[in-house]
Amino acid sequence: MGSGKSGNPLKRNARKRTVARAAVKRRNRKLAIIISATLAGASALVLLIVGFSNNSSDVYDLSRVGNGIPAVVQIHDPNCPICVQLRGNIIAIADDFDNQQLQLLVADLNSDEGRNFAERYNAGFRTLLYFNPAGDLVDLEVGLQSSADLVRRFREHQSDF
Repeated sequence: MGSGKSGNPLKRNARKRTVARAAVKRRNRKLAIIISATLAGASALVLLIVGFSNNSSDVYDLSRVGNGIPAVVQIHDPNCPICVQLRGNIIAIADDFDNQQLQLLVADLNSDEGRNFAERYNAGFRTLLYFNPAGDLVDLEVGLQSSADLVRRFREHQSDF
């Protein structure tokens, strides 16, 4: 004489609530892990960029082109995602190069100096300009390159002089 279901409906509902609470806790735990990992990764990237910028504030000194050391200048727009990714790839390999043998510089399009430099060479963002030790433009590349490709290309440029 019942509904055909066995057991107390109050206990069934209590079990359902317990299962539902456990599922919510698992989901919240996963979200917390994902958010923590994302924040940690973003923090590491910011520290890497800030650390590189603070330790190498002269990377924006474009007057260094032609000072007797070959140079590579990135035409950089901080609002361009590809430029930012290219900048990150260069930062990741910068320690592989001695600043006395190859200068890795940045022409920031948000500065007058960077904008004027880019205009002088008729170069747009996402561009790498390769200069010989005398400051003559010898090559350029447009677009995103991987860190591995940049290492190979920078070493070739460095060994040319």
